[in-house]
Amino acid sequence: DPNRNMVIRITDPELLAANVPLLKQTKFLNPYVGLWRRKDFKKRAVKMMEADFGIPKRETEGAVDAAYAAYDAYVQDVRQTGKAYIDYARAHGMPIIVVCGRPYHIDPEINHGINDLITSFGFVLVTEDALSYLEGYAPRKVLNQWTFQSRMYNAARYVCTQSDMQVVQLVSFGCGTDAITTDELRSILESGGKLYTQLKIDDINNLGAVKIRIRSLMAAMDARRAREKALYLLEHRSHSKKELIEKIQRTTSKEAARSAADRMEELGLVNDEEFAKRYAAELFNRKGFSGRRAQYELLQKGIDKEIIAQVVEELEPNPVEKIKEIIEKKYLRCLQDEK
Repeated sequence: DPNRNMVIRITDPELLAANVPLLKQTKFLNPYVGLWRRKDFKKRAVKMMEADFGIPKRETEGAVDAAYAAYDAYVQDVRQTGKAYIDYARAHGMPIIVVCGRPYHIDPEINHGINDLITSFGFVLVTEDALSYLEGYAPRKVLNQWTFQSRMYNAARYVCTQSDMQVVQLVSFGCGTDAITTDELRSILESGGKLYTQLKIDDINNLGAVKIRIRSLMAAMDARRAREKALYLLEHRSHSKKELIEKIQRTTSKEAARSAADRMEELGLVNDEEFAKRYAAELFNRKGFSGRRAQYELLQKGIDKEIIAQVVEELEPNPVEKIKEIIEKKYLRCLQDEK
């Protein structure tokens, strides 16, 4: 059954019975019930509580209904809290990390405060169960052994539709199914243009390696944001390299902005010489600037002085011809006024 609980949890009662002699001297109950099958659980609970404890059917049914109501309220609370966190992040321009992991990773003795570490870097953190319900069913290449895996895959699919979100997966204790879930999550995220980051928490207290991974994620996010901004700017008009760097670094680090500009230059999308020719032609022909004024404007764009000198010499109009043009226009107007 793809919804069954973790194997180690199912076998815990047998493990205790075999290794704790005192349990043989008492009434030790270890029934197996599935909480996801609500009607069946209620029937089993009524039968068990009546047979072992003499509790009336109506009382057990009421307790079961109250328990499921509390569970449903908890699920809704997680979702509403997640939405509030996301709204806060977007109102303050903060990146969002969706942490995917096993249910027991919420235990501070296991996660070693990774949640606090992540948020200390300026991220807003939500868990996969806060938003996995926003995506419907989609077939996967693998069979889900537990429901939390479905939540992780749905959350990853949703993150792929959100520009301000990234996923971090927590793995621990070298569980065999982690090899499957990590490959599947990576596939979903990378096909959606997202980064995949895995944190191995295990039973260690040193978070140095985790800090390195988070910083690497931040650098990768910064670099990707810089490249996307560069492409967006170049789609609208050409830029000099200096101009492009200055605009990109308004929302990214200077290093990421320079790296993105270098990449655009490698791809032939940024060329200072071609830009200088187009810009100088506009300054001379449309704005009527002098050679000296054009040189100043090109310097402000970060164009090399040698390129400026070459372009201005090549494109600057002949001053005599320019004067003749001005005189002709002036006297033409005068003649028209006299008529």
